[in-house]
This record gives sequence, C-alpha cells and structure tokens, in this order.
Amino acid sequence: MISKQRRYRDSLRASTRWRYVLLTAPIFFILSQHARASSTPMVVESCSDCKAGTRCVNESGSSGNVTCQACPMGTKQPAAGQTDCLACERGHYANTTGNRGCHPCPQGLYTNKTQAINCTQCAAGEYQHQTGGTECLPCAIGNYTAKKGQSKCDKCPRGMFVNITGATGCWNCSRGHYQNVEGQGRCIKCPKGNYCGIQGCVTCRVCAPGEYAKGLGNVSCSKCTPGHQSRTDRSGCDECRAGSYCDHHGCSQCRLCERGTVAEGGKLNCTDCIPGYYQDKVGQRECRPCRKGWYVQVAKATGCIECPAGSYCPYTSSGPEPCDPGNYYCPAGSSTSHSCDGLFDVNSDQTECNMGQGLIAIIVVTVLVNIGIVVAIVVFGYRKHRRQGSKLTNQTQLIRRNKNSPLERATSPTPCYEGL
Repeated sequence: MISKQRRYRDSLRASTRWRYVLLTAPIFFILSQHARASSTPMVVESCSDCKAGTRCVNESGSSGNVTCQACPMGTKQPAAGQTDCLACERGHYANTTGNRGCHPCPQGLYTNKTQAINCTQCAAGEYQHQTGGTECLPCAIGNYTAKKGQSKCDKCPRGMFVNITGATGCWNCSRGHYQNVEGQGRCIKCPKGNYCGIQGCVTCRVCAPGEYAKGLGNVSCSKCTPGHQSRTDRSGCDECRAGSYCDHHGCSQCRLCERGTVAEGGKLNCTDCIPGYYQDKVGQRECRPCRKGWYVQVAKATGCIECPAGSYCPYTSSGPEPCDPGNYYCPAGSSTSHSCDGLFDVNSDQTECNMGQGLIAIIVVTVLVNIGIVVAIVVFGYRKHRRQGSKLTNQTQLIRRNKNSPLERATSPTPCYEGL
C-alpha cells in the first residue's frame, strides 16, 4: 500500500515537472535566440545607444568606436547605456547572455551563489517551497523526501515514524508499538490488554478471551493459568470466585460448580459433598450438613433423607437403625430412641406411645369419683330445696290468716315475707 502511494506521488511530481518544462521551453527558446542575436557586439555612436541587457565597451576611448556587448550568463543589466553588467543575486540565475533580469530558482531548487547560471536541486530529505530560494530546508520530524528537487515533504504513513530532521525515509514502528496518525516522530506503546506482534502496526490488537497482556508495549498475549479467568480489559487474570472453577489454560470465564459440589476460590475443579452433607444449589462455596434425624449415605448429594418412623439415625452419614427394644418409640425424623413413660406402652411398630392398662384404670377411677361427687352435690341441693319449700308453705298460710283479720286490714299493709 505504501509503495503504491509513493509511486503515485512520484509520477505526479514527474508529470508536474514535464508540464513546467513544456510551458517554459518556448520562453527559453526565444530568450536563447535573442541571446544569440545580441551576443554579437554592435557598433554604435555612443553608450547611450546600448540597450538593456548589454554593456557599453569603448576600447579605443574615442567616440564612434563604441560597441554594445551582451551581458554574459549569470549577469543582467536592466537599464540601457550602462558600461557594466550586474551579477545575479543569490536565489536567481541567468543561463543565457544579454539578460535584462535574472530568473528566480523554481520551487525545489536553490542557489546560494551570486552570478549563478543555474540552480541546484534540493537534496533528498530537504525541500524548498518558494521560488528564489537561497537554501533548502530540512524536512521536519515526522516528514521526509526520498528524491531530490522537492517543493514539499511527505508525511510518514501510519504505522511509521521518523524522529530526525532531514529524513529521506520513515521507519516502521517496532513490535509492541503502533501509530495511527500520519506524520509522527514516534510510535506509541500498545496499552494493557493489547499487543502487536509485527512491525508497522497502525493499531494494536486486543488479547483474545482467556488471554492477557500486562504492562505496555506487549508483542504477544499469555493464556490465563487454570483456576483463573481473564479480566474484561485483558490486562490480567483473576482467580475463579468461590463456587466456580477452571480446569485448563486460557479460561475466559470460570464455570459454576454443579449441585452436590463446591469449591473455594481459584480452584481447578469442584469437590463433591461427602456423606452427611449436601448442596442443592449451583455455584456454592460450602456443603450444608444434614439436620438431626436426616441422613445421606452417598457423596455429591443434593439433599438429605428423613429418617423413617420406627427407626432412628444417630449419624447423618449412615443409614437408619432399628428403634431400641423395650418400651421405646421412634417417630419419623428421630436421631435417638425415645422412652415411653411408665403409664404408657409403645405400639407394635414402635412409632408412638399408647396409654397403658394402669393409666386406663386411673382414668376410670377418676371419672367414677367425679361422677359420685356430682351426684352427691345434686342430692344435697335437692334436699335443701325441699326444706326451703316447706318453710315457704307455712309462711304463706300465716299471711293468709292475717289478711282475714279486720284489725290488720284497717291499720297497716301486709308485709312481703321472704320467699314470696
């Protein structure tokens, strides 16, 4: 790509020069013909008859023997009737005779001499952007010219640089460096998480997932070790968090532990839960113990089993054991055998305690005693009620007799007796 651009620029410059030559050739031809015509001395009466571009020469010192000679190359004479020609000043030239004036050096050329008959091309690495130049200027840092006679410098392409003035070419950025702007004097180190493994990088590449590049100016990336995963910016690797793992190089993301397994941080693999422990969720750090009365006998368990009725589980990692013989019972979820109280008897399956014969007798006696007490209370109350009723009858008869008495009816009202 760079060579094509250079060839295009060079061809453009060459075509520009040829156009300049073709356009100026007629002028130089006319001037040369005039120079030839004027190079022959002309005899005149006096110096005032000498035209511009010539000088008056009187060798004999007498009038009438005056000649006009054309000013030689590298000189000029803008005025008529002069006895001397003037040297072309620096930056100008005259490559013919009989010049009224000197020509300025074209762009890309110069002369630092007076009375110059031609101009010199600027060397490679230099330029002259003006006409009439007396010297060439070195290309600035980040710029160059590969050929002579240039009117301007070219910028270093992207991926290249030059850090000196007057350069004739540019250098590729070294590995681990890049440059994405034209005309630069230095290259930039690849940032963290990026790399460049070749010369002349325009941009750096980001490390692939599972790889990293620490520091600046990396020429390659490294794979993350097992138990680690690459960071988002690829500047390093981090340990797998608790509950995840990576068992190979170059992990972009750690995998979660499945149910029944756990892992600490930075592990290569997950560990199975041992008997008596379980884990029913993914991505966990620790196994959970079975609660009392529950058990699991296998590893990598996702749950525990309740100890069945009629047996007990003294250990969470072993199976059920029969309930102890005798007056013991074991409901579901038992971690030990339970003793029935003296008044209770265990059932045939040893799953619960039932009331014993002695307890039944006590309950019957208690009920009968309570019934007797209730009957006694009822009888006592009935008898008391009968006594109060007999007394009420006697009082009623007395009231009636008093009401029939004439004196009682005339003096006072009849009092109300208790019980009426």
